[in-house]
Amino acid sequence: MSNLPNSARLLSVPAIRHFSTLPPPSPPRSRIAMPGFLIGALAGVGAIGVAGYAWFHMSGAKAIVDKAKATKVRYDDAKEAVVRNREAAREKAMAVTAAAKDKSTNLGQRWKESFLADRAKNDTDITAESGRSVKEN
Repeated sequence: MSNLPNSARLLSVPAIRHFSTLPPPSPPRSRIAMPGFLIGALAGVGAIGVAGYAWFHMSGAKAIVDKAKATKVRYDDAKEAVVRNREAAREKAMAVTAAAKDKSTNLGQRWKESFLADRAKNDTDITAESGRSVKEN
């Protein structure tokens, strides 16, 4: 057998393989088969998420976030109250301004009426006094 050329020797001898050197049989493929790296990535992300959530609750960061949210809510409420109070004050000021304008437009008329009433009263008093003085004379 050693006299045969290499190519003839390879062709004439059947290839014998032992079961220990054969590749493992492939599992049957399904339609939703996920590659192993994707499953590992999802498991890793889940573990990091759980660890982060636990740290968030245990470290006191949650208390800080809750206090910050409560402070923001109080700030927004105070801001809205200031706006409401400002609008109420503006409405009151407009009412007072309207009343003052009404009084100021009527002021000239009221002064005129008051002056005429006082003058008429003074004229009556003067006439009454002059009439007495004339009678006394």
